[in-house]
Amino acid sequence: MFAETFKGWSQAMRERDPNLDQATLDGFFEKMFGGDFTFNTARDFVRQCPTPLLVMPGDDPPHPKVIGEEIAKIAPFAEVLRDWKGADKLATVRAAVEDFLTRHTPAE
Repeated sequence: MFAETFKGWSQAMRERDPNLDQATLDGFFEKMFGGDFTFNTARDFVRQCPTPLLVMPGDDPPHPKVIGEEIAKIAPFAEVLRDWKGADKLATVRAAVEDFLTRHTPAE
């Protein structure tokens, strides 16, 4: 899915800047979308992340649920908000996010 989207984007970039070579774009693609976890973040980083995380696992191809669940499992300060999609959940989800941010925003 990402490869096809990236293909169109990289073609537009090369049309805009003919000096941009395909090897550079391919390297960028690999750094952005390569691997089996998240973009630009390794499992070891998540395991050691001292920042509280509010994980809202997705359920679609760009946001696989399995990755969100793994982050929730390995991050030391993760809180999980499941079943968050849908207009009927908006008020509850908003309150949960505001509560998370309030609890984790440093006092001045």
